Amino acid sequence: MSTDSQISGYIEFITSTIVPCIMTTFFLYGLYSLLFCIYVQMQIRNSRSHRHHRPIFFRLSIPALFFLITLNVILWTISTYELLRSQTLMDWVSGRQSLAEPDAHYFGFWNFGLAAAAVLIVASTMADALLLYRTYTLWDFRVSIVIAPVILILSSIGAGLYAIIMCGKASKPLITDLLAGNTILKDAEIGMLAFVCSTLVTNLSLIGLIVYRVRQMSQITNKYLPSSEHVNNKSLVRLIIGSCLLYPLTIATICGEVIGVGTDVTFVLPIAAQMMGISPTFLIVEIDLALNNSTNGLEIMEERSIGKAENSHTLAPSNIQISAS
Repeated sequence: MSTDSQISGYIEFITSTIVPCIMTTFFLYGLYSLLFCIYVQMQIRNSRSHRHHRPIFFRLSIPALFFLITLNVILWTISTYELLRSQTLMDWVSGRQSLAEPDAHYFGFWNFGLAAAAVLIVASTMADALLLYRTYTLWDFRVSIVIAPVILILSSIGAGLYAIIMCGKASKPLITDLLAGNTILKDAEIGMLAFVCSTLVTNLSLIGLIVYRVRQMSQITNKYLPSSEHVNNKSLVRLIIGSCLLYPLTIATICGEVIGVGTDVTFVLPIAAQMMGISPTFLIVEIDLALNNSTNGLEIMEERSIGKAENSHTLAPSNIQISAS
């Protein structure tokens, strides 16, 4: 392969894969950071007004998830930088049959990339645990409901760890035996796809259980209420489906991109990480906004009713003094 074709292949790889992934990741991270700041501000306001207190697990999981995803973005960015600086990886991406001697950037790419993948697995497990806890509480702490999702979460963890181990094993064979190294990388990619697919099925099953339970509880409540006072939860169901499906839809898109187009899963996983954090944070912010609006509406109605009572008391005949002429 000529030098010009190698360089053109490398430039095409950067422009078609690296640049779009970097731009999308940082755009979503900026959106996620803004949403997280709104979440923090609303939690501070609620704590001051002593309203809408959530369990400690919810209050700790959202900031912890933001910290893990931020760490994932940092590690992935450093890994990508090392990729662009390494001559060995440039030869590998360009399709050369023999790679140059490994440099420090080559090992930096693998070390930071594996660290980013490990952080991603921890963050994914926390996000799944958050959704699992919501399902568990909605179903009145019934263990039988969450057995299958727990098995799926454990299988996704196992698949993710398998992918990390195989990627670690592939770093050295890529230098000595390129064919064997690529075979190990294929196994690692299969493990990562299994991790992504398990996470997708877990999220879809938990979302289905949550939506079904919310609708079931509203139907039970409406049985004991007159038709004029029936609970209408359509807006709540739409909110849950819309926010919770952001992450599974992103995962499905990534699977199609990796399987159909052949994009390296390493470069699209940070995009999934952003949606992993945006989905639960957006749901809580939307619920808090709805609760605050309803509370403010009740306070305005109370103030108006008090004002009307005071006016009626002032205009009462016993309170009107008529001066004698």
